[in-house]
Amino acid sequence: MTVSDGCGAPEQSAPIPASVDVEKETVITGVVKSGAEPVGGAYVRLLDSSGEFTAEVVTSPAGQFRFFAAPGTW
Repeated sequence: MTVSDGCGAPEQSAPIPASVDVEKETVITGVVKSGAEPVGGAYVRLLDSSGEFTAEVVTSPAGQFRFFAAPGTW
């Protein structure tokens, strides 16, 4: 995987690595847009079910983001 920013997050538009078992991990994805335009370089935070900060990634130039998490409520 390549790194897209200083926080060590994987490149958000890269394919899901073959080592990720999507049957056992939750993959949370999306696109940040302003109107119809994607927003690259936006910070997206993942919060747990109590609203506590868990992780943060930076969107790709196409506005894409992805988190890998344990099954649960996010």
